[in-house]
Amino acid sequence: AKAWQWPIWCDIQSGLRLYSEIPEVIHFANVIYSTSDVPAELLPDCILHLGGPLTSKNYYTMLESCVPQMHIMVSDLDPLPDPSRTVTTRIQENPLAFLKQLNQQSLQAHPSLLLKPLQIADQRIFDRLRGEFSGVSNETVFSEALLANLISNELPTEFDLFLGNSMPIRDFDIFGIPTKSRSMIVSNRGASGIDGVIATATGFAKGRERPVVAV
Repeated sequence: AKAWQWPIWCDIQSGLRLYSEIPEVIHFANVIYSTSDVPAELLPDCILHLGGPLTSKNYYTMLESCVPQMHIMVSDLDPLPDPSRTVTTRIQENPLAFLKQLNQQSLQAHPSLLLKPLQIADQRIFDRLRGEFSGVSNETVFSEALLANLISNELPTEFDLFLGNSMPIRDFDIFGIPTKSRSMIVSNRGASGIDGVIATATGFAKGRERPVVAV
């Protein structure tokens, strides 16, 4: 993405969504594409999808509205998920192995015209969230959105983050603030109740041998 100047839409579980040091990452893509009247100049005609399905429903709504000319999916899942039915090329391969092979090829870069306008839109949303959630005091009314914003912004570097099903993972995908922290972010994306979520978070903390904030 850096060499080709392509924008990156990261899933909240990738860790890049809340990491601020990669300019090509569009941290608030889920918000940018949350409306039905997205400007035509922000709709992609080529998508390279690495890995499994995204948490964001807006990603799939966007796919259905623009129907990209080329939609390449690289994943080692079987079968390859394609709920929007827009994938034109399927490559059943580990995404990291695919990227290593791609990096060895002498391919001509085709910079995306989407990167700059998406970066501008991304910065506007970042600035607005900063303004909305600044100045927290004892009189502040707490909400799920505020907690997602505060926790993502204040999470110590030595901590990892575990997000519960349903609203917690979606709140962080929308309101989470990117920082320089390289914390690992995971979630139990299934039909797990409270006991299952707590058990998974506990096992995650034990396996990582690091403090974990579970939401």
